[in-house]
Amino acid sequence: MRCGQWFEADEGQLVKQDRASISGQLADAIRGGAKLRFRCDPCTARQSRTKVLVMGGLSLLALLGVLIRQFSA
Repeated sequence: MRCGQWFEADEGQLVKQDRASISGQLADAIRGGAKLRFRCDPCTARQSRTKVLVMGGLSLLALLGVLIRQFSA
């Protein structure tokens, strides 16, 4: 997820792009490490907010499921 806008070097940071699959991790190990990508600060903030909202929603659903099961028995 990249915005594609132009940013100066001090308006973001280089982050490692880790692979999820085993073959991708193996390719990164052979190559000598994960790819580095520039990510601007607004995109980094948006990604962290999205991650918090998704994990919070899933936690809330799990808690609701446990409560419904507890009180239905």
